[in-house]
Amino acid sequence: MKSHFNPWNLGFIALFFLLCSMSGCVTTRNLSKIDLNKLNKVIEMSKSPCYGTCPVFTLTIYEDGIASFRGERYTQRTGLWARQFDKNELEEMVSAFRKANLWQFNNVYRGEYYDAPTVSITYYEEGDVKTIVGKDGRPYQVLELEAMLDDAARSEGWQQLSGDNHGFPANVITDEIIVELKNGRDGAMWARQYRRYEMEIVERISPTGNYWLVRYNAEATPPQEMLEKVRSDLEVMGAEFNKKLTVRN
Repeated sequence: MKSHFNPWNLGFIALFFLLCSMSGCVTTRNLSKIDLNKLNKVIEMSKSPCYGTCPVFTLTIYEDGIASFRGERYTQRTGLWARQFDKNELEEMVSAFRKANLWQFNNVYRGEYYDAPTVSITYYEEGDVKTIVGKDGRPYQVLELEAMLDDAARSEGWQQLSGDNHGFPANVITDEIIVELKNGRDGAMWARQYRRYEMEIVERISPTGNYWLVRYNAEATPPQEMLEKVRSDLEVMGAEFNKKLTVRN
């Protein structure tokens, strides 16, 4: 069948792209090849741990609406993620920061509740940088910005850039620790004091030495923090993360 050229099709396509550029809409793009270190930051928010299940993450908004999310624990995604906010979304966030005029506020606010997470919000504007750090005692304008960024962090459309191994090499098993206890100390009895970290004995790995393999909840306690805690134990001679064996060809 012979097809007929319809100039209206080209006009429709041109109109679509014109409207798209005016509205700030973006097509899905692969963000895995973008070097985030080469982008200029516009807004950044990080949240520290608390004495509960507070989300721990860092959200960074870069120029052109590109954003990164690095989730550590108690977040809907862990590891490094990226997404593209459209032009209108970026302008709304920047407009909210300009309206709040962060330069009128102190850099640090000390809250009354020490178990609350510490939140750090940074705004970059034409070479100037303003950071506000605090807990519950921050101005309501800052809390509104935090809520807006929380919504951005929970939004859809994120692409995973890398898996999460808590910053350690891929061969490190971050939820397993090999522990050398003092002679005569039983591993099962020793591990009971770490029950709140969900620690359990996997096995005794040496028939002669007092070496034990233990496992704990790495999502509830940062691995480096857990390792340092175990190493500071007076009954521990040494401790290190378990590692996956590499098979040589």
